[in-house]
Amino acid sequence: MKNTVTILRERLFSIIRRLVEEPERYARKPGRDFTRKRTLTPAVLIHLILAMGEKSVWKGLLGYFRRRIDTPSASAFVQQRQKLLPSALEDLFHRFSDHLRPQKKFWGYRLLAAVDGSSLKSGAYPADKDAYRPGTGRQHSWNLFHINALFDLENGIYADVIVQKEHTKHQSRALRERAVRSVITDPVIVLADRNYEAYNNLACLEKHG
Repeated sequence: MKNTVTILRERLFSIIRRLVEEPERYARKPGRDFTRKRTLTPAVLIHLILAMGEKSVWKGLLGYFRRRIDTPSASAFVQQRQKLLPSALEDLFHRFSDHLRPQKKFWGYRLLAAVDGSSLKSGAYPADKDAYRPGTGRQHSWNLFHINALFDLENGIYADVIVQKEHTKHQSRALRERAVRSVITDPVIVLADRNYEAYNNLACLEKHG
């Protein structure tokens, strides 16, 4: 069956519903967070995080709740979001990717490109020293994160991703981490640039098949 937009969307929503059946698993304080009935449930939080894009928090909330009188405030959203562990989104990514069941191969091999160099800016948070970058002159300060991804070239999907902080990023280490935790059983060819050329990487890939 071909993956249409409607099918993929419904599959994503279904995975989110199953994911939050055990909210304590993704709560920063299990037994306390997400125990009271609120409008911003874990499922709604994840929907908002995925769909809000570059809008302000308030505009994103107004759009999602269709400008209802009981639309939660931006402050309420931030407070609820702080209760949700990042592992919720990591698990969602892997469960959704696993459901895609890639079929296309290159002579029997999956072609995975090690994609690096993608950076993600966020608002300035000086307490996070590993990601914080002070501004210079007229430039505002910000926090910077580095995205390391494995992209399936034949199927056009991401197989894995690791986000590192700017001052502690290490592309080779990220590649090895993805090799260790990979559940791919098909033969794989990994394509990467010169930053990954290291005996440690080759030995790790060989050891984990």
